[in-house]
Amino acid sequence: MSCPWCGRDGRCRHQDEGHVEQPVRRQPVPQPVPQLLAPLEEASLFEPTGLADLRCVICGRTIPSGLLQHAQRHAHGRLHESQGEARSVRRGMPAGVVRFLVVKS
Repeated sequence: MSCPWCGRDGRCRHQDEGHVEQPVRRQPVPQPVPQLLAPLEEASLFEPTGLADLRCVICGRTIPSGLLQHAQRHAHGRLHESQGEARSVRRGMPAGVVRFLVVKS
């Protein structure tokens, strides 16, 4: 018989002392959550450089960190999207957030 406090089979110190504590409730092991969206196979248009700067992988333009980084990244991504070199993804993103991916040729 296993001990209700430590889970050991046979004798243990809890059975010998007449322990009055509540037994340890064993939690079930969490199962991994299945991935709802398939991973994106395309590469991101921007890659991090330095501490917070972003660099375009197509033309190499660096967008510095700061208050206007979000607006500059969006404008630069739209430029490549209009030329057919990138595409925008909004599914699964919060409102106002756009992700740009490089179009594979």
